[in-house]
Amino acid sequence: MSEPVLPLPLVLRQEHDLESVATLAIAEGSHVAITPVTRPLPPDLALALSSAIASMDPWKRYGFDPAILMRLCMPAEASAPRYLVTHHHEVVGLFALKLGWMFGSYLHILAILPSWQGRGIGGAVLGWIEERARANGERNQFAM
Repeated sequence: MSEPVLPLPLVLRQEHDLESVATLAIAEGSHVAITPVTRPLPPDLALALSSAIASMDPWKRYGFDPAILMRLCMPAEASAPRYLVTHHHEVVGLFALKLGWMFGSYLHILAILPSWQGRGIGGAVLGWIEERARANGERNQFAM
């Protein structure tokens, strides 16, 4: 199976009307923003992002269909928030949580695009998730 040709970079434009809720420091003095998915992403952006994730391990190894992953590009109920990770409006990853699961939060998915890996983004996101959970009185955090 050949790799998908993606329109990179994946840019979150101002008209998408999504606002970040946090800024996290990463390697080299840079930063990324955490942006909740509060409205459906444009279909071209959602397809490109879900295709990029489906082409990465472990999702590639398990044969995930980009159409299934596209569901993560839609808003969900308050107990299952989805977030984009952006760097100057470029989408570099996404993650989704399930809140209130066994007295804590469950990390459903954390995917950082390959060209952005190795910069401490995943660790910064995990730290932010834990910090928020502790501030909300959650005792546990789960990830599979």
